[in-house]
Amino acid sequence: MARLRPGQVRPDLPLGPALLVLVLVTAGTAVLMQYLADRGLVLGSPLVLTALVIVASVIGYDVGRYPVASLDRGRPAASGVRIGLRLAVVLALCAAFAWFSGWSLVLPGMVALASVAHVEAAGSRMWRPAVAAGAALTVAGQVGVQLGWLPSIVVPDRSHVAALWIALPTGVAIAYVGRSVAQREELARAQLSAEARLNALLNSSSDVVVVVDASGVMTYVSPPATAAFGMRPEALVGRPVTSLVDVEHCDGALARLQHVVRAGDGAREAFDVLMEVRRARRWHEWTVLNMLDDPLVGGLVVDMRDISDRLHHQQQLAHAAAHDPLTGLPNRAELMRVLTEELAEAAPGAGVAVLFMDLDLFKEVNDTHGHAAGDELLVAVAGRLRAALRPHDHVARMGGDEFCVVLTEVRDDEEVETVVGRLTRTVGEPIHVAGVDVTVGVSIGAATTTDPTTPPTELFADADAAMYRVKHRR
Repeated sequence: MARLRPGQVRPDLPLGPALLVLVLVTAGTAVLMQYLADRGLVLGSPLVLTALVIVASVIGYDVGRYPVASLDRGRPAASGVRIGLRLAVVLALCAAFAWFSGWSLVLPGMVALASVAHVEAAGSRMWRPAVAAGAALTVAGQVGVQLGWLPSIVVPDRSHVAALWIALPTGVAIAYVGRSVAQREELARAQLSAEARLNALLNSSSDVVVVVDASGVMTYVSPPATAAFGMRPEALVGRPVTSLVDVEHCDGALARLQHVVRAGDGAREAFDVLMEVRRARRWHEWTVLNMLDDPLVGGLVVDMRDISDRLHHQQQLAHAAAHDPLTGLPNRAELMRVLTEELAEAAPGAGVAVLFMDLDLFKEVNDTHGHAAGDELLVAVAGRLRAALRPHDHVARMGGDEFCVVLTEVRDDEEVETVVGRLTRTVGEPIHVAGVDVTVGVSIGAATTTDPTTPPTELFADADAAMYRVKHRR
């Protein structure tokens, strides 16, 4: 099937049937004109009048099906000019028919019939030229009748009066149509401006706005989807919105959408969804508004905002607030939180032990080799402590040269003593800092409980007191 060129209108009928219709209409018009001529109702040659009617009809064909030029975004700007030229030819043919048939007095009516469709098609700027052309042709026809150059089925005076009375309402009718088209054009321009403004706002946003029907299928996707998801909006329309969601989160996201649907018109809900974006998993915040009952929307409006960077920043801040910046170990507050959880979750018969640790000879290293060497020593000790503990135990830096260890699932005091001995030997091995090997010791105090209701602060205090007793014995 041949494709239409831009601006070309597809005919209603194939070429063969269209030619048959043209032949039948021509024959019928010729018979009618001959009939009217035989009774003196038209003057001039019936064949010439028939030709004028057919040519005018063919030239004016399809004009009424054109949308208003200024409202049709897909038509080239020259369409109005072409329709204007077509109107000029049709008016000339109408004038020729009226003049040579003896009916010059009805020319204003013929002008109105031809002009209305062309004004609708070419735009409001066409109505004034149409009225002016109709008036000029009417006056020319009546002058020709008065001078005897043109035939008339009525006497000139009656022809003049009839032409005037017909011209006045038809001119008003053309003007009315022109003003109506102008109002529609103004509304169309306002709509186009609003759409352009909306598109500009949507394009300037990093959020993706999606309209989803009640079954979860996307019916609209805003332009930023290209940059956000790597897919053009039209490629996403018609797909389930869950096709953008990580497989493990699809059911949860769909359930939240259905909850908004059941909540009714105007319901709003926000939740986080893990999405598959450019083969990467990124967190998005979905703000869903139920507009299923709005005829202009007819769906759930989902605003998708990428919050991965924000969550990552929040996680960094939370980690920094809970960890020592030098060694990377949890700080006192974090260890207190962990100890509270471990006490509550300890298995029946198992205990939790707190080991409070203070480095020996650390001040000498600082004074002899400098604070940078002291920091290097603390980092090395932290690494050794981590390596010497079981995976389910915890170690934290309490500040200065003090560390604390929480042992979980402790069954007896011998197990605690074993860990204390291992940590003492590990820390006591030489450590290379500031280009030299240094040796420090560690004083460790332990406190153990099997009572999950024991206050964490009490365990800390008991372990701290035990550590000072060990230190004073040395």
